[in-house]
Amino acid sequence: MIADQAEALRALAGMAKARQEPINREPGAEAARLLAFASGKGGVGKTTMVANLALALAESGHRVMVLDADLGLANIDLLFGISPTYTLGNVVRGEQSLADIITTGPKGVMIVPGGSGLKELADLPRLRRQELIHSIQRLRERADIILMDTAAGVSQDVLGFVTFADRVVVVTTPEPTAVTDAYALMKLGLQEGQSNFALVVNMAKSAAEATATAKTLISVTKRFLGLPLDYLGSVPVDAHVSSSIRQQTPLALAFPDCPAAVSLSAIAGTMFPGDGLAPETGVLAGVLCRLAGIGNRQGKRAREQ
Repeated sequence: MIADQAEALRALAGMAKARQEPINREPGAEAARLLAFASGKGGVGKTTMVANLALALAESGHRVMVLDADLGLANIDLLFGISPTYTLGNVVRGEQSLADIITTGPKGVMIVPGGSGLKELADLPRLRRQELIHSIQRLRERADIILMDTAAGVSQDVLGFVTFADRVVVVTTPEPTAVTDAYALMKLGLQEGQSNFALVVNMAKSAAEATATAKTLISVTKRFLGLPLDYLGSVPVDAHVSSSIRQQTPLALAFPDCPAAVSLSAIAGTMFPGDGLAPETGVLAGVLCRLAGIGNRQGKRAREQ
């Protein structure tokens, strides 16, 4: 059954790759598209997703850069199995520039490593954060696509990167807490001026569960925020993910034929742009209505319209 599922996912990945828009431009000819990956809740697999999507996009011939913007708790370098000489900590201290700390990972992916356990990153003042964002802007001529891994939650650091990005990929799981926090992230991001969001449902037990989760978020973001939300796809629960993390080898390299790896490859083919789902209220809509500031009576009236 696993083999059949993997075969079906490989076919889906092939079709998605065929639909993907090619990026044919000379180095420096056009700025990279910058995607921020964010989640309201930690533990949803966002960093693992960034690493493996980067490899899938690089496999398609794109110049890909990964920037670890999880200030203070960065670990993208661990997932790639590399030990960088310099990190964002050196940049913030004025010892290196962002361009100086770029490390080359598997398949030529360029990696800008963050710093873990560094107080100067965890408590980055607003002015320094703005300077860092401006420095990132200067990296955009070096790549076709930049994937930026932000911290979990809705801190000012996260919202700053979310606002700066061309598009924000929101990662959630079907858990009600993760879905609620994903909605809160988009609500706050919209208030800061970001309106280009896409969704990936991770760790889904089934395609039906993933679709129901996506439809719920699509419905409430449209109804209460007036915000369109593209659904890029889902990734199933897969024991190979934790195995690859322990090996410090990306899933796409350690277990390229496993269901999660093939699903991520398919998602990479839908990212520019993704396809939305028809709005439909799901079982989590009541929770999200409360978060949106809608009372039970108002929420019921809205659902009846």
